[in-house]
Amino acid sequence: GRAIPVLFSGSAIRDADGSTGGIACVALDITERKDVEEKLIASERNYRNFVDNSIVGVYKTDLKGNILYANDALISMFEFSSFEDMQQCGATPLYVNPEDRGKLIGSLMKSSRVTNYEIDMLTKNGKHKNVLLNCALYGEVIAGMMMDITDKVTLQEEALRAGQLASLGELAAGVAHEINNPINGVINYAQILSKRFDPESFEHNISGRIIKEGDRIATIVSSLLSFARDIGEDKRHVHISE
Repeated sequence: GRAIPVLFSGSAIRDADGSTGGIACVALDITERKDVEEKLIASERNYRNFVDNSIVGVYKTDLKGNILYANDALISMFEFSSFEDMQQCGATPLYVNPEDRGKLIGSLMKSSRVTNYEIDMLTKNGKHKNVLLNCALYGEVIAGMMMDITDKVTLQEEALRAGQLASLGELAAGVAHEINNPINGVINYAQILSKRFDPESFEHNISGRIIKEGDRIATIVSSLLSFARDIGEDKRHVHISE
């Protein structure tokens, strides 16, 4: 009593006078084919749900730049309100440098697939995005995935700047120490000479100038050391007894 799907093929059996005397039929049990079709439909539905809810952008475009598909993550990434809104814009205006799309298509023409391809793009509102994409060319259609790595790139740039500043600080500390010792010697000798001459004398005046300019250099050296050690001036009120 189990119902099964069957594919019928039949033709009329005609008598000598041309009248229909019967029907010849062939029935084919297509249960297995139906099972395969249903599983395929279910698989496609699950895959579509997976793609639609993916946290990375998934897309399809043609070679002319028409957007054929974009999931919610990609629509949100590029600040569009809907797929239709994004589709109306097209793919080409989303590139910071439109020629970059031509270079990407050129790479796909050569190898049919690109991976870990970094490129600069624009959102609908003109915000710059650093993205990493994997995509492949299927005839006239480009299909792929795209990830926003803007924050990662920003952190890498900040880490690079921090490293450069650290190197500069080490250099400043080295220069400051090299200058500090001899300038202190110059100031000390100038003070000794200043005490040996009459306050109204030319020599005393020159010694005073040396001390003054030496102090200026010492202040600069102190500033270099403060920069190198990342120590800022801490100005606060204190009691004189301290």
